[in-house]
Amino acid sequence: MELKVEITYKRIKNLHLRVKDGIVKVSSPMMVSKQRIMKFVNDNLDFINKQLNKQEIINEKNTININDEVMVLNKKYTVLSTSLKPKYSDHYIFVKQDVDINKQIKKLFKSKLEEIMKDKTLEYFTLMNLNCKFPNLVIKDVKSKWGSYSKRKHEIIYSSNIIFKDESVYDYLVVHELAHILQYNHSKAFYDIVSKYCPNYKVLRKKLKEV
Repeated sequence: MELKVEITYKRIKNLHLRVKDGIVKVSSPMMVSKQRIMKFVNDNLDFINKQLNKQEIINEKNTININDEVMVLNKKYTVLSTSLKPKYSDHYIFVKQDVDINKQIKKLFKSKLEEIMKDKTLEYFTLMNLNCKFPNLVIKDVKSKWGSYSKRKHEIIYSSNIIFKDESVYDYLVVHELAHILQYNHSKAFYDIVSKYCPNYKVLRKKLKEV
């Protein structure tokens, strides 16, 4: 299999790499040659292959097929095929078989997820008494993170993939992102804030990461 390698030059001293969405992402000092970078990649093939295999297994487990039962926003549905426009009812989700089923489901439930996350974020925003305007909220099809906060935009992005997670983890996710308004890092002070408003955050964080 041919590796996809993306190189980003930064003001750093050493080469670093990570594997994300099937792509080897290399951070390199400014003056390092491509030849040296590729040697660095080749020297770390064992690590890269382990990460690729791990991600492939996760993707397979997360793939939804016709006739599968799936939990969406804490409710169980059976996925059925339709030649018409995708829709859902009390117990069934109807999707087109020849189109990415996961994406169809996320699109169907996006507005409902937006409503839930807005209410949940507002609840904790008020509880935490944050001295700023309410952040802009975006639901986006992000694979690498469950959520993120942009200080420059004062914006919180929640991954649409959380529709497949138990809603109990939303408390941790919301508190985590709002805590970044006060501490833009993952320091002890940051986790002190998270712990104050979500005491069982470690349990919920583990649950969120489960495949």
